[in-house]
Amino acid sequence: MSPRKSALVTAGSAGVGAAIARVLVLDLGMNVTINYASNAERAESVARGLTEEARVASPENGPPPPTVHAIQADLTDRSEIVRLVEEAAAGPGRLDVVVSNFGWTRMRNFGDLNHGVDEEDWDKCFGANVKAPLWLFHAAKPWLEASNARAAGAAVFVSTASVAGCKPSGSSLAYAVTKAAQIHLVKSLAVIAAPAIRVNSVSPGVLLTDWGLSFPPERLAAVQEANKLGRFATVEDVAEQVKTFVVSRSVTGQNAIIDAGFSLPTGRPTGASYADVPTIVQGVIDSIRSEGDAAVRRYSEKFDSWTPTSFKLSQADIDHAISQVPPQVIADIKTVQASVRTFALAQKESLKEFELEITPGVFLGQKNNPIEAVGARYIPGGRYALLASAHMTILTAKIAGVKRLVACTPPSMGTIPNATVAAVHLAGADDIFILGGVQAVAAMAVGTETVPKVDFIAGPGNAFVAEAKRQLFGEIGIDLFAGPTEVLVVADETADPFMVATDLLSQAEHGPDSPAVLVTTSAAVGSEAIALCDKLLEGLETAAIARVSWNDLGEVVLVESIDEAYAIADEYASEHVQVLTARPRDALDKMQHYGALFLGPMTCVSYGDKVSPPLSFP
Repeated sequence: MSPRKSALVTAGSAGVGAAIARVLVLDLGMNVTINYASNAERAESVARGLTEEARVASPENGPPPPTVHAIQADLTDRSEIVRLVEEAAAGPGRLDVVVSNFGWTRMRNFGDLNHGVDEEDWDKCFGANVKAPLWLFHAAKPWLEASNARAAGAAVFVSTASVAGCKPSGSSLAYAVTKAAQIHLVKSLAVIAAPAIRVNSVSPGVLLTDWGLSFPPERLAAVQEANKLGRFATVEDVAEQVKTFVVSRSVTGQNAIIDAGFSLPTGRPTGASYADVPTIVQGVIDSIRSEGDAAVRRYSEKFDSWTPTSFKLSQADIDHAISQVPPQVIADIKTVQASVRTFALAQKESLKEFELEITPGVFLGQKNNPIEAVGARYIPGGRYALLASAHMTILTAKIAGVKRLVACTPPSMGTIPNATVAAVHLAGADDIFILGGVQAVAAMAVGTETVPKVDFIAGPGNAFVAEAKRQLFGEIGIDLFAGPTEVLVVADETADPFMVATDLLSQAEHGPDSPAVLVTTSAAVGSEAIALCDKLLEGLETAAIARVSWNDLGEVVLVESIDEAYAIADEYASEHVQVLTARPRDALDKMQHYGALFLGPMTCVSYGDKVSPPLSFP
């Protein structure tokens, strides 16, 4: 048996594998076997080169230098994996370190589900990225256990996964999912093999290997910008991490991400402080103004991990999306839109055109002209799809006579949001783009090679969308600067505390900055509503958000009379005011300041926002 430790590196003739082999030979003095699939000339060249470097670096009178050998094996064949391990261990009589660096993928459009369901891709990815490392570990296990018996903690198995297994992204859906499975396999093997064998994984981001350099330049530029360090990780960075796993005898079950910060959860700017918002938004707008689609694509990948072949949906795409929506949902959308259409038509009819002669020969008049060129509607995604935004913006604009409507809505978890597309299409959008955030607003405002310039942008969004509309106002028209949703409930002793609590939380769950206020003449209703809110939060799926909003911004105001309640509500001037009193219609005369007024216990804000026309009455 050789006194030197011995290592096996699969797919070790180039890129990451060759860099790992180099570190094991020159830094740790191990004998190394590199595996290759077909390019024998390249593998033998790497083996000879490393052997020569080791010879030159070794002292003249010292022990024989480490050596490197190359062995061909097809790692999609389990019997070939067994042969590889036995041949690699036979020469030195030992195997102390095994690096599973083999993998497979095919370049697809990650954001296009039609590209993500190729059965051959899934079979090959699963075989190479999950089964191959499992079979390799199983074959090497006896040799690694023997290594641990000689020196506790010396036996190491390291698997090369990918950042795509940590953050949904990469060359294909099949690759991302199977790399995630590979990482979990490593953690599972670490449990099974302990304490004899340490098992860890490394997850590189995009590296400028031959494979990485085959990416389109614009995609590489987008990745580099998404990398928080502003540069690419290197194969040497990955090799150094593998070296650390080999040397440290107390690390197991860990996955080290080497991606220059690509996977950090700060890509979407919602976590930035409000002071940062104007600067971030201005940078996005300036980039899109100067670079057009290239910048749009870059920011879409950075913020939404979304880079489809085309952001604009074809009619076939729309038809397919609608076909994926349950028939009952389609029926519900049509029912809601029929109600909104009826109300919008009544509003339009109330806006009369007229002409009158003020003095002899002097005529003044009013004419209602819809936006001539393009109206754009930003349909938000965020935590939940807001189908009502399609009803209340696109449909109403169509009723007003807007000639062309461009709808932008963000992807949902890397896919097309089918229900939103259905609502937008049924509302009458002329063009639908799966594009979100500031990049959508900026693209519509300035126009790019594929996104048409519009005259007006309407619709809600987060703080970044609101800031983009503010900065672009004047260049295009906007509806308003929308802030966080809010609710104020006016209640007397006749109100059901349970309904009060559910109505408060139904708005608090919109976001951690959504105020929910109760103004009541009844101490009993107020106290019970508080207790019920706390109880309901225990089982609410959105409790993590609603609890923050309720604890930080929730208020219960006790007043002596209902008139005082109306006066306080008028001071708040809330977006939504819900009146749960014995005489709710009195609020029509008593109150002036509100966005929408909801009268009576059967007229909740959720119904008014999502189902009924813009104003609700009992």
